[in-house]
Amino acid sequence: MPGALAAPRSLDHPFPPLLAPDGSLRIPTALPSRPAFKPSNRDQIALDGERVPLAFAQDVLRSVAPSLLESVEHASIHKDRDDDEDDHGDAAASRLVLASTVLPYPTLVLSVPFDDSDELLEMPAHRLVLATLESVLFEPLLDLQDPPVDGNDEQDTHIFFSLPVCSIRLPCRRNWSALHHFIYTHSSSDLLDTLLHTPIPAASSSEPSGSISSSVRHSREAIIDQLEGVRALHLNAATLQIPSAELWDTLRRAWHSLYSVLENAQHP
Repeated sequence: MPGALAAPRSLDHPFPPLLAPDGSLRIPTALPSRPAFKPSNRDQIALDGERVPLAFAQDVLRSVAPSLLESVEHASIHKDRDDDEDDHGDAAASRLVLASTVLPYPTLVLSVPFDDSDELLEMPAHRLVLATLESVLFEPLLDLQDPPVDGNDEQDTHIFFSLPVCSIRLPCRRNWSALHHFIYTHSSSDLLDTLLHTPIPAASSSEPSGSISSSVRHSREAIIDQLEGVRALHLNAATLQIPSAELWDTLRRAWHSLYSVLENAQHP
């Protein structure tokens, strides 16, 4: 069973909230540098009872990423106990999952508590997707075999099966969905579009020329909020020790773009 993954409890590059406790704003002109963690040096993964090159598995997974994401979105977790503990009082090591028979089966349940939220997020996931991120954090998944699935009637559209739980604690609830999408698709354009999406309201024609309009103030607040979203994703990616150069470059570009817009909003 995967169990809890040993995520680092502190980062060597502090990145505090942009709004300080005293109400002052502290917005760096650029993101902190990518943390100096080392990527996994493993180059093979267990697949269908064999060892295959990691690069081969990555190529295959990216080619079927839409189907994998769809399978996660359509699968659901059904608790077969009144509580979440086993007979020894420990966190239950498996979950009962209902999944589509026409999509790739999920192979584990990802359990994610957050430092800044009381929410415990649990979702079906795919071991291979996490294991091929080249993060040392997910190295324990490289050698696991996916759980067997009992045969089902060809007319069945869904099937129940039990999946192991993999737990990882993250700093921020914000923008987890965007990071999760990138983990599956590795689409820099989708991620950048999500991070830069900031509706800009139209200025009111009743405000005198030369004044700082409410729309400008609102735009400034919206941009700062988007910068906080980039910060949250940065902290989560650092905690997961994802070495993807595409990911870190996209975060850097998003921060640079938003900061430039903020500068223009402050000096119209």
